[in-house]
Amino acid sequence: MSRKALDYDQLNENVKKAQYAVRGELYLRASELQKEGKKTIFTNVGNPHALGQKPLTFPCQVVALCQAPFLLDNPNVGLIFPADAIAKAKLYLSYTSGGLGAYSETRGIPGIRKEVSEFIGRRDGYPSDPELIYLTDGLREGVMQILQTIIRGQGDGILVPVPQYPIYSAVISLFGGSLVPYYLEESTNWGLDINNLRQSVAEAHYKGITVRAMVIINPRNPNGQCLSVDNLKKILRFCHQENLVLFGDEVYQQNVYQDERPFISSRKVLLDMGPPISKELQLVSFHAVSKGFLGESGQRGGYFEMTNIPPESVDEIYKVTSISFAPNVPGQIFMGCMVSPPKPGDISYEQFVREVPDVFYCLKLQEATGISTVPGSGFGQKEGRKKTEETGRSKFRRRPTIRRPRPKVRMRDRISTEEVRFPVKERREDRLQRRAAQTEAGERTGDRKTIAGDCFLAVTEGSRGRTGWLKNSILGCRSGEDTLKRELEGLRMKESEAIDDFVAKLNGLASKARGHGEKNEEQGQLSMASESSGVSREKFSFLEDPKEYGFEPSHTPRTDKSVSKNIELGLAALQGEKGPAYDRIVLNAGMTNPLLGCTGAEDVATALDRARDTIDRAMSRKALDYDQLNENVKKAQYAVRGELYLRASELQKEGKKIIFTNVGNPHALGQKPLTFPRQVVALCQAPFLLDDPNVGLMFPADAIAKAKLYLSYTSGGLGAYSDSRGLPGIRKEVAEFIGRRDGYPSDPELIYLTDGASKGVMQILQTIIRGQGDGILVPVPQYPLYSAAISLFGGSLVPYYLEESANWGLDINNLRQSVADARYKGITVRAMVIINPGNPTGQCLSVDNLKEILRFCHQENLVLFGDEVYQQNVYQDERPFISSRKVLLDMGPPISKELQLISYHTVSKGFLGECGQRGGYFEMTNIPPESVDEIYKVSSISLSPNVPGQIFMGCMVSPPKPGDISYDQFIRESKGILESLRKRAHMMTDGFNSCKNVVCNFTEGAMYSFPQIKLPPKAIEAAKNVGKVPDVFYCLKLLEATGISTVPGSGFGQKEGVFHLRTTILPAEEDMPAIMESFKKFNDGFMSQYEDNRGYSRM
Repeated sequence: MSRKALDYDQLNENVKKAQYAVRGELYLRASELQKEGKKTIFTNVGNPHALGQKPLTFPCQVVALCQAPFLLDNPNVGLIFPADAIAKAKLYLSYTSGGLGAYSETRGIPGIRKEVSEFIGRRDGYPSDPELIYLTDGLREGVMQILQTIIRGQGDGILVPVPQYPIYSAVISLFGGSLVPYYLEESTNWGLDINNLRQSVAEAHYKGITVRAMVIINPRNPNGQCLSVDNLKKILRFCHQENLVLFGDEVYQQNVYQDERPFISSRKVLLDMGPPISKELQLVSFHAVSKGFLGESGQRGGYFEMTNIPPESVDEIYKVTSISFAPNVPGQIFMGCMVSPPKPGDISYEQFVREVPDVFYCLKLQEATGISTVPGSGFGQKEGRKKTEETGRSKFRRRPTIRRPRPKVRMRDRISTEEVRFPVKERREDRLQRRAAQTEAGERTGDRKTIAGDCFLAVTEGSRGRTGWLKNSILGCRSGEDTLKRELEGLRMKESEAIDDFVAKLNGLASKARGHGEKNEEQGQLSMASESSGVSREKFSFLEDPKEYGFEPSHTPRTDKSVSKNIELGLAALQGEKGPAYDRIVLNAGMTNPLLGCTGAEDVATALDRARDTIDRAMSRKALDYDQLNENVKKAQYAVRGELYLRASELQKEGKKIIFTNVGNPHALGQKPLTFPRQVVALCQAPFLLDDPNVGLMFPADAIAKAKLYLSYTSGGLGAYSDSRGLPGIRKEVAEFIGRRDGYPSDPELIYLTDGASKGVMQILQTIIRGQGDGILVPVPQYPLYSAAISLFGGSLVPYYLEESANWGLDINNLRQSVADARYKGITVRAMVIINPGNPTGQCLSVDNLKEILRFCHQENLVLFGDEVYQQNVYQDERPFISSRKVLLDMGPPISKELQLISYHTVSKGFLGECGQRGGYFEMTNIPPESVDEIYKVSSISLSPNVPGQIFMGCMVSPPKPGDISYDQFIRESKGILESLRKRAHMMTDGFNSCKNVVCNFTEGAMYSFPQIKLPPKAIEAAKNVGKVPDVFYCLKLLEATGISTVPGSGFGQKEGVFHLRTTILPAEEDMPAIMESFKKFNDGFMSQYEDNRGYSRM
């Protein structure tokens, strides 16, 4: 009972396995030395602006104007911004639904995705589909998302180049997969040998690992070489043959410092190669604004593009993306500026093309100046090599090497590439045509042999089943006679007496094996196996000394020294399983087969064709085919951007006016951004404005001072990565805010800034959940982030129901019952979630409620998740917001010292409503230091949260003070927003309660109403007739009739037989009467249409 979920020994083992050297021991020591006053040059990470690279003027001007759109109406704007930057800002603002403060579409702003697709089209010479381009918070978010979709468990491997960028090893470990290294050859300028790839796959197969994807980094990190077209073609062919998804990490495509090998994208080479490969190979390509001439690492802008990914798999990727709502919008604007820069004739063009060469000159100049480095072991290297990585923020890296002789790798440790023969995949149509031609020409002799009775080995030119398997896989032995070895080498080229003798010898062995089946169990046994694919098979165990047949035992690790094992491997291969025999053998129980106990084909050719076709079908499965995806990804559901949202988006494209009340997105529904935070962030985005003599005409003095303060917190402006936990100065301000709110000091070292609250929730859940046996208590109705994330990480949601009749109150007895039910099912409950104020229900928890919850968590050793993102959104005075942390510390020891608490907040809600900026934090209370270290490590994989979002967090927790120039305006704007929301909460509650068969509790806090809809039985029957959940049916009808997009209550969970919908209270106050009238008209008509005398759905 004393063990808690965030104690170190209770954490997810995958979290503990993950390592990220770039921000590991060396970085932490350097940070300590810096705090001690030692000057430290951080060259451990490609962070251009932190090492002096100046931001390009034009993109910063555009983003600054987008951050403060009211500047566009200022008559002095033309004094400090050029006309083309003003025009570009207006264009990008027109792409958004509410400026940079509104969530974008999950995949990113459509207009910018279109610009990215046009950039790709110009680069590659082939059109690109913007629907298959997803904008992301930098490269890492995209990589993590696709890897999570692919990796199903430890048996799934990802081929990664060594030396490798540690994000791949860290993320593969985090999601429980296996890294399969392929070594680059330093002696050939870090070149790639395809034989090394084949060797790596063979070794992985021997270990029972299915290789599902391959990563290439071009130009490479950390060793800097560029791949040629020939290299890329070999890689693409290899991935096609092995059915691997190719990850094309191309973030350094602008960073090329020689002319012999310019950057060429994997996509271009793939499409140049033509069908079938160009239509079949699955490719995911990545790019980011963090590198190249922009170097805007802190803005966290990136994208990935999918090629040849099945539509149903794209849908799953969309669903997982939607859990985090959207990437940060400033990063998306920077991506637009990168792919669509000024053109010849534009006012800013000459300055832009002048600044870009200066950037690359500096990059070359600084290559040899690294001081703080990353040891080569953090990237992987061959045994006996010691390296460090220096970065001059480029891909062209000097890597000082301490040369030592490398120990020889013994055959028993590594397979000889000469010994392992690999298949060249042959399409079935081509194979049939070739066989027909061979038969007509009388050439089809000796290309197949019957082995071990009626167990077959296919031996075709350049295909599976070459001599390596004959020598090593059938008996697990190596030939002992040179003559026989030479004859075996010629097996695929000719038919000879020697080969026939060899086949006869094996047939004799099989006959002897059958004889053993009739003897006692000490010698061998014949037993029935399970039915597989409708065929009954028998397993045969054979004990025999192969030396009697002219063979010596082999120490090759990929083989087994028993006939039975190799037969098992062959049968597994027929079922599509990867293994030592998979690449080279085609075993088939095709004819009446005493050895395998099967019946089937009438002749050898048919049996072999059947076997080949079976394996070809198995091999045609690719990692991003729908049936091959991580099951947890498929289980995850996220109703807020589910069926209703997608249908609403379709209707909007068709020209219908849609009111998106499905998500708490204030700026998209007309809430104006607060002036002061936007002024501060605009100045930080374009710091050169601070030196403009006209800056005082457009910005107040306190905003200018605040911007200078925040820039002093950074290592290179908003374009530089921050500390993985966030800027220390901002974390200190957050700690002071928490201290003022709760009356107890807060430690900034235990506060982590995040890309919105959702990212923090997902990170801690991943740290806690170890498998399906771990449960998380979640209130029902619940915010779907929790159910989706718990499914995604393979845990179990344990619901506790809120009581609608008691204004969505909490009964502790319900909690106890939920825990008891979970334990009965074998689930260990490890954490509890509270949302205060509630989403979607809007209730505020009292001090007594919170004390009961805290005592319960303490008794049950549960971690408490305090989701408090709506703490500023309270619309009644009886129950003001009080934090879980304050109540916990008020209760005193022992509970205040023992209960583990994670508290969340964000800039997306409250009076700021800056959803698109993606700023949030979590604070840890009573978490052991070694567990905090693990949480830090996972945070560091993404390097840092976006920096503009951090600045907004600073402005939220440290607003203007009395006496500041901006104070009066700030108070007027923030109070106006909250007072209007209070009015809208009353208007919506009253409006729902005036409708027929609708009942709604008052929205005490947050941003939502959750009315119950009493559906008539005829409506429920009509829904079932069209395959819809009743409340989904109702909401779809509402959408089609009125354009109001809501979320069905079933997406949040509800008691059986009860139906709800959730809508925000965010539509503009002046629009609210018309919206509620439209709802009432639809609802009353719906009820009249389906009304009968059998009662209603309400319990």
